[in-house]
Amino acid sequence: MRDECPDPVDALVNALDEVSNPGQVLNGEVSLNIIGCSDSNGASGTIKNNSTVTVDVSIEVQFTTDSGVLVDTRFDLVNGVRPGQTAEWDTFFSGDSMDRCEADITAVYESGASSIVRIGLGPWPAGGTDA
Repeated sequence: MRDECPDPVDALVNALDEVSNPGQVLNGEVSLNIIGCSDSNGASGTIKNNSTVTVDVSIEVQFTTDSGVLVDTRFDLVNGVRPGQTAEWDTFFSGDSMDRCEADITAVYESGASSIVRIGLGPWPAGGTDA
């Protein structure tokens, strides 16, 4: 009788899932607020950690025109936000002009979790590294 080897793609996906989300906290545990948005200064705001653990938070900011045309996308990574703490974030704007900023929390991880492996396309948040 012949044993079948596991599907290598499934095995890789399962292994990466185990290391790519160590200590991930639900994004609902952190709230985000935009304080400023301008051509000259970019975007800035605060995040509040409502969880019971210290977290690292990745934020994506999209700069658009009033008609909804995407002009620029920037990222910020805020590390070591303690439970109950409010921390500041900011990004710069490098385009010619924009009218609006939209910010979203893209990931929340427990601080000190083992290395995060990221597979995918697109920019990595400031301060991160691709594996």
